[in-house]
Amino acid sequence: MRGREKTPLWIGLLVVLLVLTSFSLRIAHATAGLNNLRFFDEKYSLDNVRSVLNSGNLRPANGFYLGLSYLPQAALLYFSRALHNATGHESFAIYSPEGTFHFSPNARLLCRIVQAAYGALTLLLTFVLGKRLFSPEIGLLAALLLSAVPNHIRLSAAFKPDILIVLMTLVAFAWSMDAVRRPSLGGYLKAGVAIGLSVSAKYTGIPASIPLVAGAVGFNRGVRQRWLWLFLASVVSILVFIALNPHLDL
Repeated sequence: MRGREKTPLWIGLLVVLLVLTSFSLRIAHATAGLNNLRFFDEKYSLDNVRSVLNSGNLRPANGFYLGLSYLPQAALLYFSRALHNATGHESFAIYSPEGTFHFSPNARLLCRIVQAAYGALTLLLTFVLGKRLFSPEIGLLAALLLSAVPNHIRLSAAFKPDILIVLMTLVAFAWSMDAVRRPSLGGYLKAGVAIGLSVSAKYTGIPASIPLVAGAVGFNRGVRQRWLWLFLASVVSILVFIALNPHLDL
């Protein structure tokens, strides 16, 4: 692993340009079809946001889409609604005149912009991991290739958990790698937080725990203290999941 290799200035500038350009392109892609017809699965996430805004608690309308997948968007729309109530400016309105709780195009766009940000961050983390494992050049190439994947572009414009799963899995892998390479209680707990966040977006985030467990098994043999750290990391991940999904029937 070459994680501490210095990044040349030209590569750093290209990474910034790639992330910003990809973010802009994904926002542009998100502006089309601000209705129920373009992405069928968006209705499940929007139903959860509507439930949070109307009831004031975290109980989801659709339990399969977990807390982290919609709570950031719910918070954003909450503040947008507050601004609309305070200013009366229609650009902040989150509900359409078509129906009492029918989300406006601007509300849908705000939710999709969050997704575009997640997508852009996956490119940045792909570069960081590529640099750590190989070299800055490989990291840049990996981020560039990922930025051009059609499904990545599509998922970065749709209000569903999938692109967030990619982002949080990358975060969990990076922090797990740090915990294994430089073992400490804090490192293991941080990795546990990332794993808990991954699962809190969607159940398919469970495999994000594999790198930490595999690293503990492969490199921590005979070190009982690190087995305790792994157990505590598991506890933390479960607590994070429960905190973001307190009403879920497990």
